[in-house]
Amino acid sequence: SGTYSTLANGLPSASIENVLIDSNRVDFDVSFNDSDNVLVPGGLTIGLFIEDQMIDSLQITGSMTNLSFEGLLNDNTYDIKILVDFDLRDGLGIREDNVLAIHSFTTLPISVPEPSLISLNLQENSIEFDVFIDDPEEVIDKSSLYAKLYIDDIYEDTANLIDYHVDFQVNNLFSSNTLTIEIIGDYDLNDGLGLREDQVLLTRQ
Repeated sequence: SGTYSTLANGLPSASIENVLIDSNRVDFDVSFNDSDNVLVPGGLTIGLFIEDQMIDSLQITGSMTNLSFEGLLNDNTYDIKILVDFDLRDGLGIREDNVLAIHSFTTLPISVPEPSLISLNLQENSIEFDVFIDDPEEVIDKSSLYAKLYIDDIYEDTANLIDYHVDFQVNNLFSSNTLTIEIIGDYDLNDGLGLREDQVLLTRQ
């Protein structure tokens, strides 16, 4: 007769690698090792968390590359967690939602692009100019844009931007007058605070 002890099955392991962060997405790879085949079917999940709340998830079966979460808020902190359900076949059954790896990251911030005034043309009875905005992230609502004109710090007129062109009609504009032009519009920084309306995007004298 004799007493024998079977070998214990090893825990699975995982890591999150090659993380690339943008303002509204994260790309990454996952390395997973399960040498004793203790993973239960459908038991490997990649969760995206804000604090302790899971807001998105991916189901995978093993090591994978080119994974991503999109539609993230900029300048916010998230956690990627690898969650696994496994059975060590030791009589204790299935252990669920065990965290094998965590990677914390903060999305890149974005800012409101500043418009530029080009082709400014001052006449005695008119002020004309074009507006240029470099806005690849589409932060500004282009349909909301308008301009205000102040002469010697006194409000004079408001004009809409028509194909990024503004034409103010004024009377008796003198060279000694101080002109102030404001470009105003709505923007959304995708930071969870929603649309900011009627914000001054540019002030030029």
